[in-house]
Amino acid sequence: MQTLNQVTPSLLQQIQVRHQDKILELTGSRLEPAKAYEIIKKETKGFKESNPKAEQAANLFMELLRLNGISLPGQAPEKSNAQNHLQLQERERARALELLELELTLN
Repeated sequence: MQTLNQVTPSLLQQIQVRHQDKILELTGSRLEPAKAYEIIKKETKGFKESNPKAEQAANLFMELLRLNGISLPGQAPEKSNAQNHLQLQERERARALELLELELTLN
């Protein structure tokens, strides 16, 4: 979580959030990276206190940075966007299979 304190406003502006229409439909509001960052910062008292929900949000935020090809100072070089895209597709397929499995057990 300490790595999130290295995020700058210019990095936040670089983040492109895809599927905003779906996010809006599911949550009732758009995902704004700057607002999400401030909430995480506030909940962890400036990234100094541990908070399980904030840590989970921070991990998701870091994934969002990685998906946008943004690396923070001191981070190891990330995989290429193509590799990240393939991993994301694999996770999406796995989730879809889990949902189908759940639907089958409910029926």
